Amino acid sequence: MVADPAFVEAVKDLSGKPAAPADNGLMFNQSAPQAPASDEIPRVQLRSAAFQDQIPDLRQQVVTILTPQGTGSGFYIADGLLLTNHHVIEGFKNVKVRFFGSRELPAEVLRSDAQRDVALVKVEGGGMTGLPIQFDKPQVGARVYVVGSPLGQRNEGTVTTGIVSALRDTQQGPIIQSDAAVTHGNSGGPLFDDKGNILGVTQAVSIGQGGAEVAGLNFFIPIDDALRVLHVSVAGMPATSTVAAAAGGREIQVVMYPADGPLKKSGKTQAVPGKVGGGGTAGTFAFTRPDGVSCDGKWTTLQSQPGADSLLTKYGTVTGISSKVSGMVGGLAIGACSNSATFQAEYYVVPTADSGFGVATDSNGNIYKIIF
Repeated sequence: MVADPAFVEAVKDLSGKPAAPADNGLMFNQSAPQAPASDEIPRVQLRSAAFQDQIPDLRQQVVTILTPQGTGSGFYIADGLLLTNHHVIEGFKNVKVRFFGSRELPAEVLRSDAQRDVALVKVEGGGMTGLPIQFDKPQVGARVYVVGSPLGQRNEGTVTTGIVSALRDTQQGPIIQSDAAVTHGNSGGPLFDDKGNILGVTQAVSIGQGGAEVAGLNFFIPIDDALRVLHVSVAGMPATSTVAAAAGGREIQVVMYPADGPLKKSGKTQAVPGKVGGGGTAGTFAFTRPDGVSCDGKWTTLQSQPGADSLLTKYGTVTGISSKVSGMVGGLAIGACSNSATFQAEYYVVPTADSGFGVATDSNGNIYKIIF
């Protein structure tokens, strides 16, 4: 859907900009990949009481995010840590959070992801435990609730309700569609189930012709996907990395396009088996080339689409792999081969297809295609 310009125009985030821009690519160098910053938060027991009986407590853990350019919403996932949208804090390292009832505290943006439109914010002195997180996908038709600050802090703590209208996949990742009412200022606030457990992050409304909001067509980022992109894990819960789930422990096929030598002169390529190991957000890879040279190294996940400078874009015509595949999660691998050549690769997983592919090069000028 997101590949359709009409759909992109129709669906915008709550600041009026196109939802989740996909303009950041992968850059490679010869140094080892840096592990992304990560946080582990305590697991909060799921709630079982009716949502309406918990509203006073839930409101205390939902805040208004204040920046020089406007306001949005956010919510606690742990003591000192909040989630919100990237477009709410975009351009600012330091913001303020306003609690229900007028208290304000300074806060710092730890990290964010423009493509998935999520951000992690740190605040000291809030004294909140964090809201319980429901990792199970909601059923279509299930009752859901939204809490936030529509049109700014004067409307803080506003509660709206609706149902899950659909679960959809987009180029930026999965989304929850609901008719629960949201508007400007709700950005970054929580989507709750009927027991007060977090299901998602408020992201976008649908904009019709003339710029008017379309009632009942609103979109939310699933909470597990938001945490995955921001490298936040929950104690006692399995890793949520789609790349790790699809790649870890997998057999891969590596096809070599040599820079020179008999194989290149023959005009033929040859696939050889390899192995990807590890889990979470990092692991190892190993394979032996058709010419007997062995290569191995490490991989690290990156949440990104291929850009104009990516290996996938640069060598797509050589390997026959297109960079225009929806729902991708990316990563990089860097290592060395037994002939002293350095090796670098980018790879992508298509979650809905449970498969993946990648493009690699080495310092001898060889190009590789990876399929798993």
